Amino acid sequence: MKKTEEILGLPIISISNGLEIGRVKSVIINSDKGAIDYVVVDSETQIFSARAISASDILGIGEYALTIEHEDVIKDISKTPSAIELLQKNIQIKGTKVLTKKGRLIGKIGDFYVDEDNKCFISSLEFIPDKDQGI
Repeated sequence: MKKTEEILGLPIISISNGLEIGRVKSVIINSDKGAIDYVVVDSETQIFSARAISASDILGIGEYALTIEHEDVIKDISKTPSAIELLQKNIQIKGTKVLTKKGRLIGKIGDFYVDEDNKCFISSLEFIPDKDQGI
């Protein structure tokens, strides 16, 4: 399992040619699946259009790199309807308030962990207790 902070900034390597394609800029979450659906590519060559990799095209997420088969799996977000739909939902996990059933604030979510070997499903959340609640 990997914390998202461990994934952000990783180099993206195409194993077909061994070249670094870019770096992981951010992730796009699908709340219905409870998983990361896309990884947004930070590339100095593509300034005017955002590009993304579907989680299904990720071969591995290691300590030093995220690997893909080849560069062709990177798609323009503006031409990927499912990515646009998820971006419009603006799903955020980090910083989300955690409340009791009766509405009392007990803390917030810090980071989240994804299972890189199981379709990038979100496996757990980091809970940060609210200092005023004494938890």
